[in-house]
Amino acid sequence: MLSLYNAKVIIFIILSNIGDEFMFCEKCGNKLSEGDAFCEKCGAPVPQENSVTKEDNGVNQNNQQFTQPVNFDNNANVTEGVQQAAQPYQVQSQPKVKKPFPTKLVVICGAAAVVIAGIIITLCTLIPYLNRIKLDDYIKVEFDKGSLYNGYASADIHIDSDTIEKEKVSDDKKSDIDYGKYADNISKGDWGSVLSDAVDDYSASQASVSSILDYCNVKAYLKDAKTESTTEDSDSFYTVSSATINNISKDDTIVVELKWDDSESAKKYISEYEKTLGIQFDKSDVKKELKVSDILKEKKISLKDMVEVDIIKHIVDNNLIKTYGIKDGDLSIDIAKFDYKVDDYKLKYESGSTISVYDKNDDFVDYFYLNVDGSESYLDEGDKVTFKTEQEIITDTPLIIKDSSTTVTAKANKVMTVDEAKANVDKINSAVNDYIDEYYSSLTSYSPVEMYYVQPKKASDDEQAFILVVEKGKYDGWFNSYDTYYCGIYIKNPYLLDDEVYSSSIDSSSGDQKLADYKKYESFLNSKNYTATKIS
Repeated sequence: MLSLYNAKVIIFIILSNIGDEFMFCEKCGNKLSEGDAFCEKCGAPVPQENSVTKEDNGVNQNNQQFTQPVNFDNNANVTEGVQQAAQPYQVQSQPKVKKPFPTKLVVICGAAAVVIAGIIITLCTLIPYLNRIKLDDYIKVEFDKGSLYNGYASADIHIDSDTIEKEKVSDDKKSDIDYGKYADNISKGDWGSVLSDAVDDYSASQASVSSILDYCNVKAYLKDAKTESTTEDSDSFYTVSSATINNISKDDTIVVELKWDDSESAKKYISEYEKTLGIQFDKSDVKKELKVSDILKEKKISLKDMVEVDIIKHIVDNNLIKTYGIKDGDLSIDIAKFDYKVDDYKLKYESGSTISVYDKNDDFVDYFYLNVDGSESYLDEGDKVTFKTEQEIITDTPLIIKDSSTTVTAKANKVMTVDEAKANVDKINSAVNDYIDEYYSSLTSYSPVEMYYVQPKKASDDEQAFILVVEKGKYDGWFNSYDTYYCGIYIKNPYLLDDEVYSSSIDSSSGDQKLADYKKYESFLNSKNYTATKIS
């Protein structure tokens, strides 16, 4: 096939000879060489140009007749000589000279024809190539709207099949099944046509841009702008039709690589689908770099700066990890309840392994896990427990939980002494009130009457001391009601932990006991194996 380059070469050779004039035989048209007397092809004589100069021609034109010199031969008759001299001399007519063939015009026309032909041939060659769909023009980056935060954004990279189909596939090539024909053929009982149409429609329905792109693998990863080298990690991978990238910053560059499946089966299906749709893809491998800043500008979105939350640091700094219990095997470690305000959000911990997140309107937003390595209960002194959080973006917020951890060592608490009990009567009452509100709701309008610190004369790990608080109030039970009701609240093995009173257990006496009964009880305790000291 004549290429544009070859046409140019031919034209150059032709034009390099423009200016040379050629002679041609009048009889056969054969090209003649300078000085030829006869045509080499047909043998016809070649007229020769007259050597008379322009000056001679001018003289002859003004004097067409002149006297020919007399040749007086010694033997000739004088009379003949005179007569000869008297005859006018006729000038011989000049032979007609063949005008040069219009070579320049022919060459120019020929060159133009060659150029036009070359252009047509070239276009015929290039048009199919130019009409091939280049995938790098249809790479689409879609950001996850829930992660539009600088350094932590996520995006899906794929080929925009919808736009390709809209722009490149004509309406008559798009699959549009005519279900009416099935009804007609069924009503006629033409089951052969029904089957044939179903096969054709199924085959046509499989041909789509997206089905073709299933054979194009997409790879996407971030380019390290500092070292100008590409780095691939767990967030970068090949996948069919699309790829996902995480942890994107606004200054990053996304590198996209496209590679077609070159297996024979893939080529077969691609060719069939392309033929059905009347399109053709450029199967060249593609590697394209996309600046995140340009994509954000085009989409008119921005990446917000994240607010990093180190919840473990907050827990440690505020001494929220507690070790409960007084003896080995009965120790436990837990985190105290807390509310932690960050930006316009509140992080709230009640119990268990989850921390809830609320917005400024106190509406629930999301939650994240507080993970624990090791058992939190039935610990001995010296046992270790690790609390940790993993990096996590809180949905629809700028909060990102930091990957952090802390390890705590279990340490047994010391039971409160009588002097400590006297110094912390208010805190003891607070603990009693919490117990009554939660477990003794039938007792109302109550108040403490007396308080005793009771210590066994032979203390054990299970019972080192307890506090008896006598409460007076109203009682409204299922079967009985009392306007004056006395009950005892027993706080076993009390201890102070961060200015709060805790115990192994809290229990209460039952029945409508009178204050005198407790005074007797005090005497009873003192008469046995206990020492009871009134502290309030």
